[in-house]
Amino acid sequence: MEFGVLGPLRVVVNGQAVRLGGPRPRAVLGVLLVHAGESVSTSELIDQVWGEEPPATAVTALQVHVAALRKVVGGRIATTPSGYRLDVDGTEIDANRFERVATSVRREDVLRRPREVEARLAEALSWWRGEPYADVMTSTAVRSARLRLAELRMSTHEARLEAAVVSGRHAEAVSELAGMVSEHPTRERLAGLHMLALYRCGRIADARAAFARLRQRLRHELGVEPGEEVAALDRAIGRRDPTLAAPPEIAAPSSRFIGRRAELDRLAMRLGRTRLLTITGVGGVGKSRLAIELARELASDHPDGSHRIELASSHADGGVAERLATHLGRWANDERSWTTSLTKRFGAARALLILDNAEHVADGCAWLARELLAHCPGLRILVTSREPLGLAEEVVEPLGGLVITSTGRPDRNADAVRLLADRAQAARPGFTIAAGELAVATRLCGQLDGLPLAIEQAAAQLRTRSLTDIVRQLDRQSLAQQPESA
Repeated sequence: MEFGVLGPLRVVVNGQAVRLGGPRPRAVLGVLLVHAGESVSTSELIDQVWGEEPPATAVTALQVHVAALRKVVGGRIATTPSGYRLDVDGTEIDANRFERVATSVRREDVLRRPREVEARLAEALSWWRGEPYADVMTSTAVRSARLRLAELRMSTHEARLEAAVVSGRHAEAVSELAGMVSEHPTRERLAGLHMLALYRCGRIADARAAFARLRQRLRHELGVEPGEEVAALDRAIGRRDPTLAAPPEIAAPSSRFIGRRAELDRLAMRLGRTRLLTITGVGGVGKSRLAIELARELASDHPDGSHRIELASSHADGGVAERLATHLGRWANDERSWTTSLTKRFGAARALLILDNAEHVADGCAWLARELLAHCPGLRILVTSREPLGLAEEVVEPLGGLVITSTGRPDRNADAVRLLADRAQAARPGFTIAAGELAVATRLCGQLDGLPLAIEQAAAQLRTRSLTDIVRQLDRQSLAQQPESA
């Protein structure tokens, strides 16, 4: 059984919404839901449902309404010595589930894991169907619950939007923030988020104007000055404080990048001479990670930003142009309009675009790359794919596994062995490849063809296993896969 109060009152039994009757039964159930798990006296229910002048038959009428509700919710409404109690599990009321999610998010969560927080809060906000207790007769208990839930909903919206701005999605959030500030012009947290989003979009004058409007409304409506936090933000915007800058479009991975120095230098030189570079290779060879490192090293060559779009799931989430436009906060109605919006967005900007895992939507990537390169002279496109896009202007750079040994002998400084040691130490602190194990480690990297993903997976197994165990297992697997001799 589920009880919904985040909108019109609703009861769902075994997946089916049930009829609750007229205004009075709904009002009775509404009050019981506000006090779920608590006994509500008969006199309190009458006061809440009928007000200060109840009819003489109020007690009898209440009994009738409770009887009708019991036909819907069964024994959930218990009779107590003084009145009635609604027995529910806390998770059966949508408002309780929402409150649990909303109050579990701390400020440090927003700052450390903004994308995760934004997704969690967006899902919780999607449970709302309208104003809380929307079709329940107003009573003191219901009015109080409405106000509390409405404030919690608003603060959750603010936390979600703060997470969006913190994660660098200010361009997508700025329009929604503007609308919410218009509806709630004296909420300082909301105004501050709007100011920061405007600043990060390069709209500095608009950000200062937003603060001026907030100050005017606070003085006029409440007779107070803006708080120190939002005032300090305005001063920081005025002096172009560098700490207000948006995070880099391409976040740094949590693990260290190992090796590939020769590949990075070669790719940097090639990207400096072309506008479309595709890194090809088998799955797990490290194309995506190499592209991210290349973008970070060449950030100064692209002063208008670098953007990475993960395309492995694009077939389920719209076309390539739509995915990219949505990421950049641009909106349209169809594929060609999305592309037009993107060409306007990039224009003459000197920017880098990474189309990651393009083999999943190769045709869409090729079409979009051709259009963008034709209309955006300052744009470079870096593609990672198992196969080239097949465009005439495309420069293709095949990527192989990491160097296992450059001398023909076990080499502790070889990229593959260094990666194995680094990831193994992360999995098992204190781990080192002993001198007697170096040959085994080199052999393991060779069995895995120097593929970074395979090496990282093997390193994770070193939490509980030895290098020799893993090598022996791979030997057995290799023998099992060999065809039988005639």
